[in-house]
Amino acid sequence: RCGGSPAGGLEALQTQIGFTVGALRSAERMHFSTPQGTDPAHMHLRWLPCAGDAGNHTVCVDAVDSLAAGVPTCLRRAASVQRCLRVRVHPDPAPRFLTGEGQTPTEPIEVVMGQTVALPVVAVDDNCMDTVALSLHPDTAAAGAALGEGELVAVEEGGVALPCRALRRVLTWTPSTSQGGMVGELCVAATDTGGNGRCKGQLPHTTLHCVGVRVRRCEYALQYDQELQQLAGMFGTDWMRLWSLNPDLMHPDFLVLGNADATIHVGHLMVAAEGEEPAKLAARMGMPLAQLQLLNHDLDVTQPIPPGATICVMPNSCEGKAGSAFRQDYADPSFARDPPQ
Repeated sequence: RCGGSPAGGLEALQTQIGFTVGALRSAERMHFSTPQGTDPAHMHLRWLPCAGDAGNHTVCVDAVDSLAAGVPTCLRRAASVQRCLRVRVHPDPAPRFLTGEGQTPTEPIEVVMGQTVALPVVAVDDNCMDTVALSLHPDTAAAGAALGEGELVAVEEGGVALPCRALRRVLTWTPSTSQGGMVGELCVAATDTGGNGRCKGQLPHTTLHCVGVRVRRCEYALQYDQELQQLAGMFGTDWMRLWSLNPDLMHPDFLVLGNADATIHVGHLMVAAEGEEPAKLAARMGMPLAQLQLLNHDLDVTQPIPPGATICVMPNSCEGKAGSAFRQDYADPSFARDPPQ
């Protein structure tokens, strides 16, 4: 047996264990610690995969012992069976929005001027080492929307708990008196940190999520303790015309707020005819062109109105043109013909 065994057997000799490592596609940031202990011994592998490391990697290790001097050379070293670790590195994912009940909406919404909408926005990054931030798209911020304070929440997807916590914020928006007829989107950006700076040169990812929105024309959501006279001033008219547009209001001095969805009409809807021009339409209705623009967010007052387009107008019988394309003479009623006695 290669010169025989020492007295007491091989177990009596002090054994020192070391390691040999072989790696296929090992990354620059793969580090092995100095072996700790002699028998048993252990060693740590530390590795931070980055963008260039995406793909498959194999690391193989075997343990090698070393016996004391004086032992026949053939007994001084022996190696274990090699063990290999296979690692698949996925590219760093971009943050994503979670949709479903109580989470980020996907369906378009319809609102009226003065009505506040609150939309939950929930985003998660499947790389738990990343940090996610939510921000408004510049156009959405310019429209008057805002994001509430953020909170990290545990979430589920398909009934399964996700390992990373999600960031939740609430988007609020109240369409102004000049946004009637607006058709657009409310957009939020979710941006990660690209691994929180752990990988040099790794850029953050941004994902954009938008919800379609439509603001109804000629309708305004009543606010608490709001009077008809105040509303008239907001839309550039007087309380009489506003009252005449709302036959359900039984008295001009009292607005009954029956529920949170109570609305008031602030104009009259009409369908544009062929060749209708904003300036001529405003003159016919007896209203300033600026007021026509105020009531129709999407109206380009420098261009003809597309035929069939719905427009919100506020006629002023004292200033408008009574003439019509359909002319017919009527006899004056007696109260208009004969002065009161």
